Amino acid sequence: MSLSVQDCFNRAVNRSSLNSAGLFGVNNALSHMSIFEQRAFIMAANVNPDFDSRDGLTVVRTAFTDSWNLNAAPGGIGLINRVEVATITGAVADVAVKDEIFIVGKGLSDLALAPRAFIQAKVLKDINTELGAADANMVTQLRIFYSFIPVAFSTSTDILSLADEWSHLVATPMAAIMAMADQRMEEYDRLTAEYQRDLQLYLQHVGGYRHSFMQPLGQAPASNPNVPQFGGN
Repeated sequence: MSLSVQDCFNRAVNRSSLNSAGLFGVNNALSHMSIFEQRAFIMAANVNPDFDSRDGLTVVRTAFTDSWNLNAAPGGIGLINRVEVATITGAVADVAVKDEIFIVGKGLSDLALAPRAFIQAKVLKDINTELGAADANMVTQLRIFYSFIPVAFSTSTDILSLADEWSHLVATPMAAIMAMADQRMEEYDRLTAEYQRDLQLYLQHVGGYRHSFMQPLGQAPASNPNVPQFGGN
């Protein structure tokens, strides 16, 4: 994974002799390319949460009324797969380290067992003080298991998180935008179709990676309806 944003942008420019790097300001290009890369990771996480799964710790809160900002730490979260208790100060009734915290909708807290929490704009908050009711007795830190999403690019020297062999998932739609800006609609349609084909191939690769794991005895890998198929709608 060594391709820089500038290298990827150059590949987009080189798709056509009519393209001009000067059509886009740096910030505009960085914004477009960030969205394309993040989209690939988000779609992959929905097809197979294990494909680029990670875990990390939140910050340590200092008061039982505090929440956890997941953007601050661990950051890079595309899809949360599991939340566990990492550290406790004092003791919290019916809660121990490594217990799972059930994430529920704010208005649907009765649909899960305690301990429960909800997430609003990447901020995790407990429900009914189930993670502590006093500063001396509270859960202080959580471990988040999640599917990774890269942060937006800030400079042209940033490195893509996508593997080099999938960098065209950023370069091809960037080239399509260049064609659209120049009103070359036939080229735009061709590049868009190429991008959709490559995206389907990538998602099939992601789904196949999950099915390659050892399955429980007697259980065959189930087809995943979320993986687009060639020739499908």
